[in-house]
Amino acid sequence: MTSDLQRTQSAALQRSGILDGYDWTLQLRTRRRSLGLTIKPGGHIVIAVPPDAPTDKVLKFIEAKRHWIKTNVAKSTANKATPRVLSLADGKEEDVFFLGNAYRLRLNTASTSTSIDPRMFGGIQYLNMPRIRAHGERGRSLISWYQREGTRWAQDRAAPWLDRLRLSRNAPSIQTRDLGTRRWGVYRRKGHRVELHWPLFQLPDHLVEYVLVHELIHATRPPGKPHGPEWQARMTEAIPYWRLMKKELNQRGPSLWIGHVAPHDEN
Repeated sequence: MTSDLQRTQSAALQRSGILDGYDWTLQLRTRRRSLGLTIKPGGHIVIAVPPDAPTDKVLKFIEAKRHWIKTNVAKSTANKATPRVLSLADGKEEDVFFLGNAYRLRLNTASTSTSIDPRMFGGIQYLNMPRIRAHGERGRSLISWYQREGTRWAQDRAAPWLDRLRLSRNAPSIQTRDLGTRRWGVYRRKGHRVELHWPLFQLPDHLVEYVLVHELIHATRPPGKPHGPEWQARMTEAIPYWRLMKKELNQRGPSLWIGHVAPHDEN
């Protein structure tokens, strides 16, 4: 629920005209001690404000950052990618990806199976999907396949890392699910659980492994801030080039299929 202070500061920022022409959101963050700015993919500006920050201080902060905002919004919008849209229409074959490998997706009208079935034929890897009549269910069926296969892969790949990170005796559970649009993975301290976002598994395995290890290191509970010096040191010890992988993930992630299916006449 939006607080009165948040509404007041948002209205003051609107009246000031400082961010005219930009897409922005002002958010109160109870744990913050300082003002912060983030530019999201596509150029959306998020202003993070501590609950005790005076409105005039917020406006002066944003005014001082105008050049930085202009430069970084331009970079973000120039590199903007749109999520992929699948057809999943009768008679149409299209490529989908799992761990960077292409699979030719096709609807199998003859199959009595209710599950998606990977097959190799003529040197091409096919992903046979049963012909579900309801068009929207086809997308959900494919997402379920990513979640199931992603969980299986992540659990297998995590095994050697659990030993290396000294988590074997207190291993977190690992699963793949929908985490929304803001994160590729999360470690949930309550429940001691690592969760990975299913679209991630379209990318090559080294990027998926980077996110998996990222969250497993959170599970070791290093002291300090969540991504502070101690966490970074452990991450660098595990994957020395993790910052390059992070950059690659940020570049490739926005164009993945995240569940969008083209409209289709089901009559």
